[in-house]
Amino acid sequence: MIGDQKEVWVMEMCGYEDEVGSAFSEEGTGGLWVAQRVPDDECFVAANQFRIRDINKDKGKNSKDLIFSSNLFDVCIKQGWLDPSATELDWVSTVSWGEYSHPYYSLRRVWRALSKMAPNLELSPWVEDGYTRAYPFSVKPGKKLSVADIAAVFRDHYEGTEFDLSKGLAAGPFGDPTRYENNPDKGDTFNLNKYHPKGAWERPISIYRCGVFWINQGRKFLPDPIGGISWIALDRPEANCLMPFYVGIDKLPKSIETMNLIEFDRNSAWWAFNFVANYATIKYSYMMQDIREKQKELENASYEDVADFERDEGKKCSSDLTAFCENNSKKVISEWWKLSETLIVKYNDGCITTEDGIMQKVGYPEYWLEDVGYNKGPISYKKIE
Repeated sequence: MIGDQKEVWVMEMCGYEDEVGSAFSEEGTGGLWVAQRVPDDECFVAANQFRIRDINKDKGKNSKDLIFSSNLFDVCIKQGWLDPSATELDWVSTVSWGEYSHPYYSLRRVWRALSKMAPNLELSPWVEDGYTRAYPFSVKPGKKLSVADIAAVFRDHYEGTEFDLSKGLAAGPFGDPTRYENNPDKGDTFNLNKYHPKGAWERPISIYRCGVFWINQGRKFLPDPIGGISWIALDRPEANCLMPFYVGIDKLPKSIETMNLIEFDRNSAWWAFNFVANYATIKYSYMMQDIREKQKELENASYEDVADFERDEGKKCSSDLTAFCENNSKKVISEWWKLSETLIVKYNDGCITTEDGIMQKVGYPEYWLEDVGYNKGPISYKKIE
């Protein structure tokens, strides 16, 4: 995605193999690209697959909304992907296998995101294959979307749908939507015409292995240094917290820049969010209530602080912007480490401990106990058939 205050474009690129020293590539590898403009009042969604479709060789030369690399048609013909006489092509079916890993690895997320933003379209979650045209390139949302609205899309696990990952035996007794998976890039998973998985989990938008997500705003009614703002949140979307960073800052806080997967570090912001998210899987439906409460509290405070800061007519030099963003992030990260300590104490040994009661027993839901065979446990000295 490429954008500014006036317009947004989607650019998709595809590599191809060719002979060394050929007219197409001096290095033995080559590249193709297409780019399409997103209408001003609409939203686009990408999820590990190409989304641009029909390209006309002649019309593209003068189009203000769709452009492509000059070698596109020549390469596709040379590779045998396109008839030599063709003047039109479908980018998705010409240069890709649609989806990879498993059916709906990408399309389910495209469906869900578009549906959350434009529910009036009543899009179906079921399609014929990975080349479907059931989902438009972009949609007009039912209302103007706020930063919080977009964050809610990123934090989704299909709650309330037939694919709800917080339901069923796989979610455990406490509704955990986490589904650990094998490496989706392993083996011949890119071609679903050849690769047929034996099983698959639904791939949610908020996935456990997400390292960071961000929401960028370009606001033309403000000077560039303050008009551009990136709301950054570390680790999985469901259990993190957005922090604002203006494009005019001198530097990022060191804690935001620091992350080492093989060294737990309390000076790293990422580890604060990663620890809380992982710990929450122990008693998800309970702990997430605390996490969402803190998330909402801190994000709402940031929204208000940003609005107050921007209303202040004082001079906004880069040092002012940097200090504001650093102070805000320090506050959020400190609160998140405190939250981790609260969760450890409150949910110790499967119980709930608060000032009102020590080690209150919670137990498991009755339906889950029945499903997992609790009633067939050691309740008799005789073997229970």
